[in-house]
Amino acid sequence: MRFQSDFLGSRKAPSGVRNVVFEGYRCRNKTYKVYGYGTSDSTFREPRKSGWKRTGQGRMDLSRRQLGQRYLCSDLGFPYTKKEILSRIQGWDQVPIQADESYFLPGYQ
Repeated sequence: MRFQSDFLGSRKAPSGVRNVVFEGYRCRNKTYKVYGYGTSDSTFREPRKSGWKRTGQGRMDLSRRQLGQRYLCSDLGFPYTKKEILSRIQGWDQVPIQADESYFLPGYQ
């Protein structure tokens, strides 16, 4: 039984710089863990602190909360399958989203 979803997120800053992060999200307790950050030489670097953290209510966690609630996790706290996640993302124009220019792809397990 799966209890988390891993994903790769990319966000374009107003300056034009693209930020890439690889994270895990646990549906049961709404926590996340950063596995690595993308670098300009197309590699990943590990974060300084790499523990599981609770998704907060602030603006910085808005896209994580929406990702978990709308695309990764069922109402019962279980992660959707890759097929279900892709289906939900492909229909995202029908699901209201408030994150600013965030695009997410499910990770492979």
